[in-house]
Amino acid sequence: MHINDSLKYLVGFKKALSRIAEGGGEEYETRDFIMDSLRFLGFSPILCAQTGVICPIDFGKEKSIAFRADMDALPLNGDYAHLCGHDAHMALLLAFAAHVAEDLPDYDCNILLIFQPAEETFGGAPGMIAEGILEKYNVAEIYSFHVFPSLPGGFMASMPGYMFSDSSKLIIRAKGLSAHAASGKEVRDALKAAGQIVTDINNIPPSGKALCRVCTLQAGRAQNIIADSAELTGIIRTLGLQSHGEMLEAIDEICRQAACSSGCEVCFIAEGGYIALKNDGRLYRRAKELFGKKFKKASPCFLADDFAFFARERPGLYMLLGVGEGGQTPELHSSDFSFNEKYLSVGLKAYITIAENAPLLESKK
Repeated sequence: MHINDSLKYLVGFKKALSRIAEGGGEEYETRDFIMDSLRFLGFSPILCAQTGVICPIDFGKEKSIAFRADMDALPLNGDYAHLCGHDAHMALLLAFAAHVAEDLPDYDCNILLIFQPAEETFGGAPGMIAEGILEKYNVAEIYSFHVFPSLPGGFMASMPGYMFSDSSKLIIRAKGLSAHAASGKEVRDALKAAGQIVTDINNIPPSGKALCRVCTLQAGRAQNIIADSAELTGIIRTLGLQSHGEMLEAIDEICRQAACSSGCEVCFIAEGGYIALKNDGRLYRRAKELFGKKFKKASPCFLADDFAFFARERPGLYMLLGVGEGGQTPELHSSDFSFNEKYLSVGLKAYITIAENAPLLESKK
């Protein structure tokens, strides 16, 4: 199949998927569309993790390489919309499947297409991994794209090592002793403790490898009563286990000092979410060889993606697909997010090239 024909498939798939955007864990219509499309192309897709889909393509080889796309959309005005490009990611995999169905290539490995639910919420990737798909299909390597407006259209980018941060929810609670604000009685002001904590967290020196932000603060019951309790919530993002541990130590010390100065009881919880996304350096170098000047080196950042769980289990490479046009392309998660679909052909060609040269870790120069 000529790439222009594949692009027609790609754009058609994307438009159809855009019309049926659904939230994390609720991608039933999306799942059915993917299943029907793959069956139409002659494949035998399999349900996985309730609303997920996998599609093994057997070339009679020992090992498989996997390509993964996320499925869920974001809430918008009481409905859902694909404001993070997941419709494009799914369309890339379906167009790749159409290419395989039409051209009947003879790859040196089997292919596993993974359509993963619930990336924006939680549980999608771990849920699919828990069903044993990586072991059952002997997956040796795994790849995934994400459209990226900050990268010029026509380019790709990735990097070896930690590329995206982990993501944890921070909850801090202060418990004090209230009284009327004008009574002069002894109090333990939970709001004072909370204010000190916010200031001290904001003053943590930036390192480039760790970030903590307090985003909400709730305290007090009335305008004339000293607050006897306060709750702060926010996020922790770190690149690597060492940075995560150091950030938790810093927060613990801040809470201890606030407790000492205010007399309040202060505790904090860091609820784990996504782990940090670590790319395989060998896959990055091979991809750089394959794609040359169109393949840029990305910089680590405090975004998060649960592809990290796949990349923890198998050598993985998460790649950014440029769709930017001179700063005019709306950012991900913005209510008006859209981009020129012509740039998706770059991602499709890349998936085909990877499959033609896979498994990359065993390929020779």
